[in-house]
Amino acid sequence: MKIEKIEAIERSEQGVTRIQAAFRRHRAQVVYRSAMYSTVLLQAAGRRFLASRHLCASRQAVILLQSAWRGYAVRKFSLLVNRASAIVQSTWRGHHLRRQYFSMMSASVVVQSIWRGYQCRCHHSTLNRAATSIQGVWRFYRTSKISLAYTQASIALQSAWRAYTARRGFITRRSSATRIQALFRGLIARSLFSERLDEMHISAICIQRGWRGHCARSTVERLRRMEKRRAAMLRRKAEKEAKA
Repeated sequence: MKIEKIEAIERSEQGVTRIQAAFRRHRAQVVYRSAMYSTVLLQAAGRRFLASRHLCASRQAVILLQSAWRGYAVRKFSLLVNRASAIVQSTWRGHHLRRQYFSMMSASVVVQSIWRGYQCRCHHSTLNRAATSIQGVWRFYRTSKISLAYTQASIALQSAWRAYTARRGFITRRSSATRIQALFRGLIARSLFSERLDEMHISAICIQRGWRGHCARSTVERLRRMEKRRAAMLRRKAEKEAKA
C-alpha cells in the first residue's frame, strides 16, 4: 500500500509538472502573440505615416510644376503679343510716314507747277481769267481729293484699331476663361482625390477591425479547445487513477 501511495504521489507530481509546463507554454504563446500583434500595429502605423508624407510631397511637387508651367505659358504668350504689336506698330508708322512724304512731294510739285503757270499767266493777261478759273477748279478738286484720301485713311485706321482692340479683348477673355477653367478643374480633382482618400482610409480601418476581431475570436476559440482537451485529459487520468 505504501508503494502504491508513493507511485500515486509520483504520478500526481508528474501530472502537476505537466500542467505547469502546459500553462507556462500557453503563457509564453500569449506573450509572443501579443508582441507580434503590437509589432504589426507599429509597422502599419509607420507605413501609413510614410505613405501620407510621400503623398503630401508629391502633391506639393505637382502644384509647383503646374504653377511654373502656367507662368511660363503666360509669359510666352505675352511676349508673342508684344512682339506682334511692335511689328504692327512699326509697319503702320512706316506706311504712314511714306504716305505723308509722297503727299508732300506731290503737293510741292503741284505748288511749283501752279507758281510757274502763274508767272506765265502774268505775261499773258488775256489768259488771266481762264487761268484763274482753272486754278480754282483745280484747287477745289485737289482739296476734295486730299480730304477724301484723309477720310479713307482715317476710316481704315479706325477699323484697324477697333479690330486690334477687339482681338486683344477676345484673347484676354479667352486666356482668363482658360485660367479659371484650369483652376476649377484642379479644385474638383483635388476634392475628389481627398474624398477617395478618406473612403480608402475608412475602408482600411474597417478591414483591419474585422481582421483583428477574427484573429481574437479564433485565438479565444483555440484556447477554449485546448482548455477542454486539458480538462478531458485530467478527467481521464483521474478516472484511471480511481480505477487503479
